[in-house]
Amino acid sequence: MPAATALADIKLSERRNIGRCLELASTLLEELSSSTDMRGDIADLIRQLKEQADDSADALELASRMSSFPRRMKSMELSEIMKTLIALQRQAYGIDESSHEEPYEDRLARVMGVV
Repeated sequence: MPAATALADIKLSERRNIGRCLELASTLLEELSSSTDMRGDIADLIRQLKEQADDSADALELASRMSSFPRRMKSMELSEIMKTLIALQRQAYGIDESSHEEPYEDRLARVMGVV
């Protein structure tokens, strides 16, 4: 039964990884929402810090990093990630199996070479 144990371990690991990725994507979505709400405030802060003396360099760097979030999000395409992760999670937990030609367990066994 080592193949069955390996298959079970893989399924559990996949479920954990998908869950962690969903949590991260949700966190990024929340950060995007709050960042969008504060974008004008952050831009004002950056302008003020640039006008002040050099002793505010650390605060300026922090504000600049905060304002860069939209650029970081652009590379993630969050909605596509969420769509993919939710589909993977539904597959991993056997929800809505009827939409797949091959059950998740069979597909995983085939891909892993376990017969």
